[in-house]
Amino acid sequence: MPSFRFLRPDDFPLLAAAVNACYDVHFPGTQPYSTERARREMKDLGLWASSCMLALEDKDPASVLVGARGAQASSILRLGTHPDHQRRGHAGHMLESLVAKMRIVGPKKLRVELPEERADLRAFFAKRGFKDMAELRDYGLETELPAPAHPEMITPLNLNDVEDRLPNLETCAWTRGTVALRRLGEKLSGLGVNTMDGIAAYLLYPAAADPGAGRPVEILALGCADASRAHLFLGMLCAKLHGISGLPLMIPRLAQGEISFEIVENLGFSCTRRYRLYERAV
Repeated sequence: MPSFRFLRPDDFPLLAAAVNACYDVHFPGTQPYSTERARREMKDLGLWASSCMLALEDKDPASVLVGARGAQASSILRLGTHPDHQRRGHAGHMLESLVAKMRIVGPKKLRVELPEERADLRAFFAKRGFKDMAELRDYGLETELPAPAHPEMITPLNLNDVEDRLPNLETCAWTRGTVALRRLGEKLSGLGVNTMDGIAAYLLYPAAADPGAGRPVEILALGCADASRAHLFLGMLCAKLHGISGLPLMIPRLAQGEISFEIVENLGFSCTRRYRLYERAV
């Protein structure tokens, strides 16, 4: 018989082993999950040890649930079962155990972001009371960009400069919400277009973008006060960021409410993957 238990902060080594055995095993080539990464996700994503759960078979990890917690909602970051233990109900049992716990300690909403093409996962969560709330999209831009027009209008900024401009959306990705960006704080850099009326457009990205790693720079927030000038101003900022980094650009898990998909596509970005945001009241 399997045993199930929630985790404590000192269980991070066990959590790392379980993620590698039960979740990352389904994604060959994934970098091994480590205790250090779990601690980093605790700071950056709100990973909450007591919202994480294991199913154990003979003391070996059989299934794992990794949860993050916020004031208004919690989010399932990972849910996976070892290939030798699938279809035994472990994942469903852990999910319902988390819901039961949240009914007592809160918060009152549980979210998960699922690849749109995974109809099996969407059916699994829909069967357990989750509702399809919104579409999220990954966008990529790999073409060479010309130097920005009017570079004198572009200024460095940080989260504090634009925090009151961020959209307060319940349907944005977990990593793009205001709370998530506040957690990153000084780990974010930004660029803005400065006009006589103040900051007309902005974008935020990780300060530690590493050209040597070859990975795209992730734009974690962007906006423009005047939609009619979004193509010009955001185009200037994207060109500047591309020039600074020398890397392709990516907008991960963008919600339509942050900025319209049409504006992003008119900038030259292409949609590379779609997700669905599901949510359940507890």
